[in-house]
Amino acid sequence: ELAETCGANGYVNKPFDIENLLAKVKEFIS
Repeated sequence: ELAETCGANGYVNKPFDIENLLAKVKEFIS
């Protein structure tokens, strides 16, 4: 999922994934 979200196509086609990624990062660092 991370690779897809960070990928150019995923980034452009699924901008909402950015919020999803941020949520995962917050969980990871908490």
